[in-house]
Amino acid sequence: MHSSTPPPPKSWNDKHLKDLSTDEVAIIFVFGFLSPYDIMRARVCTSWRDAAKKTIVPLTPCLVSAGLARAMSTALPNLQQLSICGGHKYSDGQDAIEATAAITADDTIHGIGMLSKFTKLRVLEIGDANYLTGSLGDLSPLKNTLEKVCIQKCRNISGNFMELADFPHLKELDLHDTAVTGDIQDICVDDFPVLERLSLPKNVRGGRGYEFQHVNEVPAFMHTIYVLLQRSPTLFKEPWLSTAFDWRLSEDSPDWYADDELAKLMKILPLAPFELRFIQSGSRRGWRWCNSRRNDSCEINWFGPEPSSDEIEEFLRRNVVLYYRGYYQPPTEEEYRRIIGQLMGVMD
Repeated sequence: MHSSTPPPPKSWNDKHLKDLSTDEVAIIFVFGFLSPYDIMRARVCTSWRDAAKKTIVPLTPCLVSAGLARAMSTALPNLQQLSICGGHKYSDGQDAIEATAAITADDTIHGIGMLSKFTKLRVLEIGDANYLTGSLGDLSPLKNTLEKVCIQKCRNISGNFMELADFPHLKELDLHDTAVTGDIQDICVDDFPVLERLSLPKNVRGGRGYEFQHVNEVPAFMHTIYVLLQRSPTLFKEPWLSTAFDWRLSEDSPDWYADDELAKLMKILPLAPFELRFIQSGSRRGWRWCNSRRNDSCEINWFGPEPSSDEIEEFLRRNVVLYYRGYYQPPTEEEYRRIIGQLMGVMD
């Protein structure tokens, strides 16, 4: 065998092939080297269609519409990787077979429960497909195979993200811009046992862009993130972590108040610190309330042992404008107005 010849597909040695004819095994062997698109096109007769159903399709990118995914769930139930996308535009020069197979226009409503027929599915990616409906619980039949679930811009996909907490092989979960709900504080020590990457939507308490209703809610959420990072330091992408997932105090909160009008015009006066940021200094992490437009900041709440006063001062000198010295959370509106008044007096 020439050195460049690829190794036989895994399906070649599968136990269930022992009950098949030599011809069926030969077809399945050939299919094991083909892309899902080529296998679908090669199903020209009953024997080849039957062989396709028994082929463990190699782990390879497969971008299709929801309609074609439904067809493939019966034709290629052993598919291991699937990407469903709505509104995908193919560029000139892209593989014609892929362009034909993926079918860019598909407005029919489909339920994600159809995906349970892919009994060996390991990677599931869905993007910009609002014609897909259903709950995360519909994926429960795939509990023992799924390793990656990435569902983005699918506002008709709902359920609680904790419905996937007992998936033993799930390494990556991204549910950005879906209708999924839940509470990040519900994650217990035995949940998501091998998870390496997590992104949750705004509807989840503690998801990206979540708005808190009360200032006193925040420390418990911050502690949850700290515990999760201790378990898996790379669980959250650094841009999201440094901006604290764009967490902020809701304008509907009874703790919220408007910025001082003069402060909006004069940079020497601070704005109200209703946004949140994580801080890292060496190996130490902490968090603070701030206003990112000016970097006006409250004191840093450190996780674990606090750095020395000299280290803190040096860090603040290089990174933070600390207008709210002595405040570890936003001042009340009365305190804020008093701070503004004191600074105005200094200016006079």
